Amino acid sequence: MNETAEKSIRQSARNHRWLQSLRLMPDFVTHGVKGEMRLLAEEEALLGPLNLAGAELLEVGAQNGHFSMAALRRGAASVLATDHLAWSLPGAQAQAAAQLAAGALGLELPTLTLDPRALSAQFGSFHVVLATGFFEHHDLTMKIAGAVVVGQREVDH
Repeated sequence: MNETAEKSIRQSARNHRWLQSLRLMPDFVTHGVKGEMRLLAEEEALLGPLNLAGAELLEVGAQNGHFSMAALRRGAASVLATDHLAWSLPGAQAQAAAQLAAGALGLELPTLTLDPRALSAQFGSFHVVLATGFFEHHDLTMKIAGAVVVGQREVDH
């Protein structure tokens, strides 16, 4: 990355409010509510046990996309990062920040503002579904707030 691009990323990052502290360059970490070391520990706990090679992953409640981008770095074939509240409330900047971070890190990360209550079988199929904030599935009448839900199925090779 050239000096002009680095300067542009640093300036753009400073114009966002961050929920997650993301390392965008070796010497530059965004100032998020959740610190980098805590995120890295959570990443290892959540994604470490999973074989993500070739997997298609859906993240519900992605915020700034740390876990989505980590999944891509760990070999996921594709990731769809979604959020509702952090991306749709008035003044919310988390989706734009996630897109900025993915671009700065050279990752392709599609994002979609999605209320998880709208998820259904018609939405598609994923090898891994990760929900780190809030997940609600009406068919199972399961409500989890402030908890972690990880589901994985085998990747067909």
